[in-house]
Amino acid sequence: MIAHNLFQFWNSPEPPAEVAALMDTWKADPDFVYRRFTEADAEAYIAQRFEARTLAAYRACAIPAMQADLFRYCALYEEGGVYVDADSENGGNLAGFIADAPRGMLMTREVRIANDFLFVRAARDPLYEKVIRQAVENIEQRISNNVWAVTGPAIMTRMYRTPEQRPWFDGFVVHPVQEVRKIVQFRHKLAYKSTGVDWRAGLAEGAASIFVDAPPPR
Repeated sequence: MIAHNLFQFWNSPEPPAEVAALMDTWKADPDFVYRRFTEADAEAYIAQRFEARTLAAYRACAIPAMQADLFRYCALYEEGGVYVDADSENGGNLAGFIADAPRGMLMTREVRIANDFLFVRAARDPLYEKVIRQAVENIEQRISNNVWAVTGPAIMTRMYRTPEQRPWFDGFVVHPVQEVRKIVQFRHKLAYKSTGVDWRAGLAEGAASIFVDAPPPR
């Protein structure tokens, strides 16, 4: 069995203890090559592997949730593998769960494509190229102050729901969250989520912009 990459992101070098404990469950999995990235690590990764426009878009993201979104698309496009959010625990046998997915695996919540668990088998998958391009355009155009819409699951959800774009997903196995959470156990009730660190704090009326002031060059 091929050992896939497994990427995670936390903006600072020292995650909260509750988050670090969850991340360690993935780090300990012998079936994956585990790599954790900070905000600075992700910036250096994008700077080395992508054009200036994508790097400028990353730098225009003012909050870690946006940085994590764009980074995960870039890492999966560049190298292939699995991305799981930091607030998830390894329930075991992820390698077996994804083994038969011909091109990759996605997860739905209700009728929406989620992005807190993503798997793509091979590098340079064209779906992720399209997702990166759309995320960069959304950031450049400042389409919303909602992370979900700008860099988050709205991108793939819109593509998946658009009939002429649906073939872009051919070969991806799409599971409902009820199936995925048997393996990727999402732990949403964490202390940090009740603070301004969580991206949802930016949804309140009058919240600060999710963008860095200077617009990225086109």
